[in-house]
Amino acid sequence: MIETRCVCGADFKSAESQINFAQRCRNCGQLLMPVCAEQLAEGAGSADFDALLIVTAGPKHVGEVFFLGGVPNIEFGKLAGKHILLESSQVSRNHGFFQRIDFGPSNWQLEDNKSTNGIFVNGHRITSHPLIDGDRITIGDYELIYRSMFNALIAAVPPPPPLARVAQGVAVPATGGPICPSCEKSLAPSAKICVACGIHLHSGRPLFTTGNIDQEEIEEKARSVLQWVSFLFRFNPIPIPIASEALSERKPWAIWAIAALTTFVSIVFFIAQSSTNGEAGRDLMLWPIGAPSTETLKDSDIERMVAMMGRRAVHAFEASKRDLKSEVPPDKLAKAAFEDAFGDLPDFGQFHWYQLITHMFLHNPAGPLALISHLGGNLLFLLVFGTRVNSLIGNAATVILYLLLGVVAGLSQMAMTPSGGFPVPSLGASGAIMGMAGMYLIFFPIHRVYCACWIRWWVWGSISLSLKVFALRGFWILLLYFAFDLSIGLLTRNSFGGGTAHWAHIGGFVVGASVAIVLLLTRQFNTRGGDIMSVLLGKHAWPLLGKPSKWIAQPPPVPTVRAVSMTYQG
Repeated sequence: MIETRCVCGADFKSAESQINFAQRCRNCGQLLMPVCAEQLAEGAGSADFDALLIVTAGPKHVGEVFFLGGVPNIEFGKLAGKHILLESSQVSRNHGFFQRIDFGPSNWQLEDNKSTNGIFVNGHRITSHPLIDGDRITIGDYELIYRSMFNALIAAVPPPPPLARVAQGVAVPATGGPICPSCEKSLAPSAKICVACGIHLHSGRPLFTTGNIDQEEIEEKARSVLQWVSFLFRFNPIPIPIASEALSERKPWAIWAIAALTTFVSIVFFIAQSSTNGEAGRDLMLWPIGAPSTETLKDSDIERMVAMMGRRAVHAFEASKRDLKSEVPPDKLAKAAFEDAFGDLPDFGQFHWYQLITHMFLHNPAGPLALISHLGGNLLFLLVFGTRVNSLIGNAATVILYLLLGVVAGLSQMAMTPSGGFPVPSLGASGAIMGMAGMYLIFFPIHRVYCACWIRWWVWGSISLSLKVFALRGFWILLLYFAFDLSIGLLTRNSFGGGTAHWAHIGGFVVGASVAIVLLLTRQFNTRGGDIMSVLLGKHAWPLLGKPSKWIAQPPPVPTVRAVSMTYQG
């Protein structure tokens, strides 16, 4: 029988078979749990479990008490099956463990398992620390206090500490330490951060919190996919985003639905364009306003427009060129072949208002490889960045903003098209997706984005793939792509920019970032201090965004019973 005491001073008894199961104190009703990493025979725990942890703050389990016992290490983290389960995005899967170093009385040592956000004891980050009674432990957004029975500090309920001051009408205990500039609580004397607000006390800048993606897992998945992609695209020196970190609160159903709908419509459009003479989906693409100037039209522009109409249209165009080759001068052959196959060039493509929306769900029908590269690249960016924004702002707002960003991107491309207009239509979701990327830049600028570069080698008859997966801060990768679009857009001001609507990208990105700034200033969403204003300005951003303490969620009510699965370590 395990015999120990609750923090209220009442005796607590539990059978060894109830280890790792929460039980309530009969006196105060608090949840108590003996924790052990090994199976104990009945009676083996009678002289153990004389050290405990009290959860004083966190998203869950506030007030619960864990009694430490046994010989093997007691592991904690957010991974299901840990002996002490701390569910939070700020806690790593295998965050750390408690190691026993002595008996009678028990002595325990706290070890960090190379966690992302680290472990703090009394405000100082540690990698290994022998615990003493009263140590205040910070693990992510959890705070725990370590206590030893033999120090008699918990023989009864301790009297409340003296009240030093009143902040906003709330009495704040005096601790002799600094006062948090956000919540105005008195902290430990050596505190450098406020865990509750998630800030550094001096600057007010946020503590970096992340979704804790496993890079090894990301690299393994990337290799399994890119080993096939690299047969189509053998060399990729540009960092391609494949995953991103951010704190997610909702499932991104809207982006998943948009991705599925875009894929379906693009495939149907490809089939229709390939089986007709380009007539089926011609009016769904975004055409410039006004008739093109046939005098200044280049052959390459005509060929690009024909490619947008599908393979069957390309075959008809090439057949007309062969038939007219002997009759028409080379500098007029493309125009003559187009009008022979499809009719009068100036009247071919007409703008309709609904094209501002329909063009977002269509992708290049020139051929299977063109469709795969265009659609695949856009969906990758949409899932990497759009899902994170969706998780923050919700599904309804995502759908509305996605359509709005796509319309703005289309208008931007049309506005920057030279007078007279190219008869080359715009299609693709990249403008709206770059708008989502602009929002990601504002909401999650310092979160890591995992990228991949690769090259497939063919040496002496053998095939090998060299793949590198690495992480960059979000602002680096997004500003890199924005700068690329801006430079190409300026250099190709009087042409179509190599077949890419760079001004649609630029317009979507700028408007997306602007919308995100407005949402921040109106305090619509809680970015937990990870937004670009808080990162750059620290406490100077609070007059605009509000203090972090205003965003702190109240801890959920204590559940009636909680059971934690036990992993046998011995």
